[in-house]
Amino acid sequence: MVANNFGSMTGVINECKKQQIEELKEEVREELKKASAVKSPELLKLIDSILLLGVAYHFEREIEEALKDMLETYSRLVDDIEDFTTSIRFGY
Repeated sequence: MVANNFGSMTGVINECKKQQIEELKEEVREELKKASAVKSPELLKLIDSILLLGVAYHFEREIEEALKDMLETYSRLVDDIEDFTTSIRFGY
């Protein structure tokens, strides 16, 4: 009887832990989505922390999307700077 109660209690605890883990993973996903390329230092720190914790495999898609967004943002910025530089060379 005691063993049966212990087993069911363990099952309840495991379910609670699984639910907490899923909630935390969803929080991290939301943070990755909120962190924009404009705030790249914060985004890179978050990605670095995720990598250091060894849980990046849970967030591969979100990390990839965030880094692509950052690359696109900086590519557009470089293009704008190059256009501006060219226009200055030719006197507008």
